[in-house]
Amino acid sequence: ALPLATLKNYRIAWSYYDKPLTRLPVGWQGSEATSRVSFRLGRVTRGETKLALQMHPPYRPGGGTIFAEYRLKLPDARPLTLTFFNAIRDHSPSEPPSDGVTFRVWVDDEQLFERHTDAKRWQAGEADLSRFAGKEILLRLESHPGPKRSTTCDSSFWGDPVVIAGPIPKQLSAADKG
Repeated sequence: ALPLATLKNYRIAWSYYDKPLTRLPVGWQGSEATSRVSFRLGRVTRGETKLALQMHPPYRPGGGTIFAEYRLKLPDARPLTLTFFNAIRDHSPSEPPSDGVTFRVWVDDEQLFERHTDAKRWQAGEADLSRFAGKEILLRLESHPGPKRSTTCDSSFWGDPVVIAGPIPKQLSAADKG
């Protein structure tokens, strides 16, 4: 298993709608001054606590999308699966709610997963990477504002993203963890 949230060799890429990508330095975290795109690694509680990629797409002077990119040499093993959880942040009473975030998984230029949600609790997801076994890929996790292109309160989370070679282990319940 390769837990992506523990790696330091990721790169953040972002773009305004229909514009070219801007790539930030490898390992960058923070908030970009002009676009306000932001990325952080840390623990996030959305029901349970998970190590998460915390992302917000650009919203100044306009909206766009954000990616966390990982250049990976995948093992020659099958099955090969990316597992993860998605959620978005809570909003305060003085803020309008988010209309949701579209979470996408890409390998190179091929989309393998898409889900649009405004869930505030973790939702499990996975993408089958088996046909890329033994290859070097660019794995991209995208947080996009969705069909309405509204970036309002669109802080989003990728919880415990892990590439797993072989069968996916059974998840332990809280009682099992005891």
